[in-house]
Amino acid sequence: MADKVTPIERARKPKHSGGGNGSGGKPQSFGDYIIKDGAFYQLKQVRNGSDGGGTVEIPLCNFVAEILEETVQNDGLDEKRCLRITGTRSDGYRLPEILVPTTKFFGNQSNWAAEYWSTLVFVPPGFARPANLRAAVELYSKLNGDISRRTVYGYTGWTRIEGQWRYLTGSGGLGEDGLNQGHEVQLGQGSMQHYQLPEPLVGELLKPAAANLTKLLAVCSDKRYIGAALLAAIAKAPLGECVPNDFVLWLHGSTGSRKSSLAAIALACFGNGFKDSFPASWQDSASNLFSKAFACKDGLLVADDFKPAQSRIAAQRLHELAEKFIRASGNHTGPGRNNPDGSVKSEKFNRSLTISTAEDLPLGESLIARCLCLELDKHDVSNAVLSELQAAARNGEVAGLMAAYIQYLAPRLDELKQRLPESVRLLAESARKTDYFNSHPRAPNQYANLVAGMEVFTGFLADSGALTEADANNLLSTVEDQLKQAFLAQAGYVENEDEALRSITLMRSLLANGNAYVASKITQEQPEQLPFAWGWVADESGNKQYKPKGNLIGWYAGAIGDGGPEVWLEPNAAFKELQEYASRQGEPFLINRNTLWRRLFQKGYVIKTEQRSDRSTPRLEVRRTIAGRRVTVIILPAEVLVDKVTQPESS
Repeated sequence: MADKVTPIERARKPKHSGGGNGSGGKPQSFGDYIIKDGAFYQLKQVRNGSDGGGTVEIPLCNFVAEILEETVQNDGLDEKRCLRITGTRSDGYRLPEILVPTTKFFGNQSNWAAEYWSTLVFVPPGFARPANLRAAVELYSKLNGDISRRTVYGYTGWTRIEGQWRYLTGSGGLGEDGLNQGHEVQLGQGSMQHYQLPEPLVGELLKPAAANLTKLLAVCSDKRYIGAALLAAIAKAPLGECVPNDFVLWLHGSTGSRKSSLAAIALACFGNGFKDSFPASWQDSASNLFSKAFACKDGLLVADDFKPAQSRIAAQRLHELAEKFIRASGNHTGPGRNNPDGSVKSEKFNRSLTISTAEDLPLGESLIARCLCLELDKHDVSNAVLSELQAAARNGEVAGLMAAYIQYLAPRLDELKQRLPESVRLLAESARKTDYFNSHPRAPNQYANLVAGMEVFTGFLADSGALTEADANNLLSTVEDQLKQAFLAQAGYVENEDEALRSITLMRSLLANGNAYVASKITQEQPEQLPFAWGWVADESGNKQYKPKGNLIGWYAGAIGDGGPEVWLEPNAAFKELQEYASRQGEPFLINRNTLWRRLFQKGYVIKTEQRSDRSTPRLEVRRTIAGRRVTVIILPAEVLVDKVTQPESS
């Protein structure tokens, strides 16, 4: 039961004003209220006929309650205020401690006592009683001074407290003066609570910690760019306050490739209590995943185990979640929801730098472009180097190094907030002039973010004495070079997911496998040249007769004028067959028909267009005559779909 005296209650001074405790002794009075017989009463002046007036004692309840403290729960979007209240009933029964939202306590006609203590207490009926009970409790609680206030933060990362930058973590707030455990951070249940940084390492202790963490560059000797990307992500994550992180590190490979082990090393820089658990999973709901990514401000969030299920529906849902999360991370937006009254709800968006471990890639060029994809094979990771890294993670060495880095950043954060965005812009501008970052327009900025983070981190290592200045410069140069290799590899992933190029591959496959066919524009039969390649098969009679397979998607037009052979696609039929064929493979098209033709035009595959009357963008679907009727077609070079097409169609 609730008969335990809390430390706060023991620390409070006895109530004064009026003397007595109101329980068998002299009533204790304060303002228009008294405590009498262990309960609150209101003192009310009334008229009493010809004799004048008097004071009436109106019972408000059968208990005495006191506000111990006000708590402010700050989740990064809103502040929710609650009052921690204790009480004793008039018969001496100690009421359980309750946490009452201020909106309930101060609400008009709110009967908070009955709502939170239910039948344990009694509040007589009366229109004015709730307001008077609230006033009595508030005044009584302030007899020894203002009610204490406590702020509880529900997120990590940088925030200003009393004019000073503090990096919040589960163990307190890190600043220029080190770790202040007086700042309370509650990150909820599960593995999120393991975001706890220790006291910063100092002096000679920094050297072995830096030496161990930089072994990431050697953990994959044949793919050093993987360790370089992880190290740069560790360096950049705490700088999200200066330049937000707008991409996801996608660490993928088959089971047994040690991808989760590498992600765990990076995560250990923000707390050594995670062990074999990760703060987020792709099995989380969208709301839960976004909430965790929002709470993990200026930190690394690992979302583990992106592994599409055997069920097509389950796999589709997983890819939909990945699309929502990755796209929102790139755009700094949340899922977007409304309040019950229809107003726009404050959005929780990704404020972390996220590392995803996966056995598959997200679908679509646009999503791949918002990731830096790092592929691991089973024999890429050195077990010996990994063991050394894991030891440094277990003993808290890398977390202590991160705490020292954050302590270094605290007095420099205002200057970095001014300088770092410009540094990223200049680095990205320079990167665009090279051939390393042609995979997507986002790539130069992603590279610039990681390099800018490493510049700050290597500056810390040199200034703190963890590395010599020469070694710090060499480390920065190595990471820059390896990141370029990472983005060269990224170009292959983007190209593979290019929907325009994919559509060409799928159309060739449709025709070769007999799932669709192209007819002669003149005879409506098989084209004269390479009929098998255009989706036709020999008739069983053996008389050089052919029959089509699948559905018609266009016509072979041969050479027109001085140009090469052309194929005219029927836009609706061709896209429908493409869409259905892609869906049967479990990878549906993520763009619509018009967007596909526009992408093909941009890549030079659509070779004939018509000028619009308003001279705006050209019309890609043009009119041609086939078998005496006018049809709308998309015109491609025939060799795009069938190799070695050289002969014109007979007229």
